[in-house]
Amino acid sequence: MENIYNEKYYDLTKYIGYLSPRLDNDGNHILRRKGYKDDGFDIYAMEVSGLRDRLLMYCRQIEDPDPIVNEITEYLSDSKNPLRVPDRDTKLVKYLKKLKKKDFPEDSSIVYVQMHIGDPFKKDVLRIDFREMAYCDQCGFNAPFRKLLKFDNDTKKKLQASFNQLHLIYWDDQYMKVDSDNQDDLLKWVTSENWRIQVRYSNGRTVFSHGAAEYPLEYNTLKIIYQFVQSEILPEQKRILASLMFKHQRIFAEKGPTIEDNKYFPIVKNIRSFEKMKFAQYDIGVLPDDYEEMDNMVKTKDKVIYDLAGDLTDYFNRETDITNANLQEKLAKYGLKHREINFEAVDVSKMSGEEVLLIMYDVFQVDRFVENTYEILCSQGYMLNWMYRLLEVG
Repeated sequence: MENIYNEKYYDLTKYIGYLSPRLDNDGNHILRRKGYKDDGFDIYAMEVSGLRDRLLMYCRQIEDPDPIVNEITEYLSDSKNPLRVPDRDTKLVKYLKKLKKKDFPEDSSIVYVQMHIGDPFKKDVLRIDFREMAYCDQCGFNAPFRKLLKFDNDTKKKLQASFNQLHLIYWDDQYMKVDSDNQDDLLKWVTSENWRIQVRYSNGRTVFSHGAAEYPLEYNTLKIIYQFVQSEILPEQKRILASLMFKHQRIFAEKGPTIEDNKYFPIVKNIRSFEKMKFAQYDIGVLPDDYEEMDNMVKTKDKVIYDLAGDLTDYFNRETDITNANLQEKLAKYGLKHREINFEAVDVSKMSGEEVLLIMYDVFQVDRFVENTYEILCSQGYMLNWMYRLLEVG
């Protein structure tokens, strides 16, 4: 939620992005999308006319206003003064930006940035966390995030300087309000580059903005940052994933091509499917020769996750004595507590097979109360890491 309640002039300054110039798909300055007619009336013209009155009303309601508010009132009172023009900030916008600086502390630093550019139906989100000093990925803006790679202080300073150039506190919350009855509008939206960004500041303020077909003037800088991370950082993550896969390929080779001699075979046999899913996510097209059979597997992500759930359930029932009744007692043996395990932070690298199984079992119990826990842990790669440990100790 936006922390706006301590901003005295928010009812005025929230229009900065709306009144500022913006770009179209070709990078040209535009005043607005083409308006549409309704029974002979220009809806957009009526909206702008109403906005002038609303802004004046807000100015007159402010108690003990800054002198800038008086200048805004005088500007708005003259109907000849434009609310916005296509290629530059009007005096009104400049006044509003001065008010914004009074509300928004200049020393507020960015805590993290989340952004997505591309297919509007995909949920992959890139997160740059300045406190953790790490690049992360998420399956949606509100999903748990996974650290991909740490960065150093020099990179942190460069990224912060780049984001400061965007002036995100001035951006509108939405660009391109699509009229569902206007075919030109819909076509523009479908064929345009979609984008979303969310930024958290140290003073608690959260800024969210998204759009398509229309863009803020600083949008190209945002794209450069996004493309830099995609081209410079994610390939490094691919290399890390590749090294993991080759490492465990050797384990497969030592255990035999079917790894049927592994104690946990009914579970670890799913590793190949999960790796296929993981590498498809990061667009790694070259797989080792030993994995040729994986190319013939036609499984959706949901099917891969569902298959593992079934295999785990069967294994718990047939091969272990773990039950709902004795789960807490068994976890306590290893200093763990039911429903209090931090699944994302737990280190299984030195755990026994029984401990790993208990953690997996606890996931299913927590999933009954916290929906999608199991699916999220599968999607983020945690379940794959736990299967790797079972492969090593089995």
